[in-house]
Amino acid sequence: IMLLQFTFKNFRSFKDENILDMRAAKVTELSYHVRKAGKEKVLPITAVYGANASGKSNVIGALSFMVMCVTNSVMFSSENNNTALKFPYTDNVRFSLINNNDETYSTFETTFILPNKKRYLYGFKIDKNGFKDEWLKLIKANNEYNDIIVRKNYKLINYKTKKTKMEVNIKTSLSNTSLVLSLGAMLKDKFLMAVHNWFSNITIINFGEPLIDIISQSIVSEDLITGKLKNIFLNYLASFDSSIIDYSIEKQLNEGDNGHAYRIYTHHKMLNNNGIKKLSLQNESSGTQKMITLFMHFHRVIQGGYPIFIDELNAKLHPLLVRLLLNMFSNPETNPNNAQLIFTTHDSWLMKKDILRRDEIWFTDKNINGVSELYSLVEFKDNKGKNIRNDENYEKNYLLGKYGAIPNLSLINLLDKDDNNGI
Repeated sequence: IMLLQFTFKNFRSFKDENILDMRAAKVTELSYHVRKAGKEKVLPITAVYGANASGKSNVIGALSFMVMCVTNSVMFSSENNNTALKFPYTDNVRFSLINNNDETYSTFETTFILPNKKRYLYGFKIDKNGFKDEWLKLIKANNEYNDIIVRKNYKLINYKTKKTKMEVNIKTSLSNTSLVLSLGAMLKDKFLMAVHNWFSNITIINFGEPLIDIISQSIVSEDLITGKLKNIFLNYLASFDSSIIDYSIEKQLNEGDNGHAYRIYTHHKMLNNNGIKKLSLQNESSGTQKMITLFMHFHRVIQGGYPIFIDELNAKLHPLLVRLLLNMFSNPETNPNNAQLIFTTHDSWLMKKDILRRDEIWFTDKNINGVSELYSLVEFKDNKGKNIRNDENYEKNYLLGKYGAIPNLSLINLLDKDDNNGI
């Protein structure tokens, strides 16, 4: 189960088509990072760099929007009511810096491999009226396509299934604001359920949102509550904080019987006796809080081999700790099911040839017209038209602006003119 490509167009700061490609390029460094998925060579890690407001978060936002549509479209409605979700396509979704935008729809497409080791292409076009086009294709060995779902101008043209009743049910129930994939999965089509499940298991976290930290800290997995993951969790804690010798989980009073009703307490040994001091998670450092929050997500994706997208992975974490997390995904022994980590960061220290391959380093840059572009280091060409070599100092050259994707800075002066005259 691996993501091969994600393509999107006309989303927020991205006007034109951009592609995040997880397939390995023909480079020699860090060959143990490369995974075989069917006949494809795929990468487990991608780091996205760029200046503030360059579009880094919008890359993850585009994927998040696509996943949200797939998982929720059967509940979408163009009407305001209490039983449905408001159809999500608004001016805030598409590129909005052009009046009367010629591109009145946005496009989202993924290429991926399912457990049957076959490659599939799924995508849709969405506009203010609903899902304009939708397609699901099997990619054959010769790279030709077999159509499974074909939708044009809001109408279902073809749905390849052996069950006539299923096709009739989908055609009867389909609306402009629902996806064939979502509807078919809800109606228990086994194949569409498998594709839908792949999207449902993609994890997306935005650590740039303060509320995410608060909400995530209150979510405790059932296996952690029962103690099934105790040894794994304690080893994980010991990897970055040896002062934590144990933990406990307590149910909070006056709360419902769900994951939000529990709180984690870390145990520390007292200095002046053999006693134990329990600390609530809120009393731990923000970095420890984040690492504990990440455990819940990392354990699930590592076990299942799913993709995880994290905005601002490095926030509140030491660079060496981030490197430790990258090693967990890049090492086949600790990531045998080929989970993938795609993250945004400003941590240029990670730009080293013994940490990331050139095809694992990506950039977002925004031009003077406010249009963002996504590109990788391996495809970047210098001013002489040559590709970047693996013996270059990536970090130094990036900070010098050689690869673009850095802020254009000028002196900050917050003094009033009168104050300046008095200096």
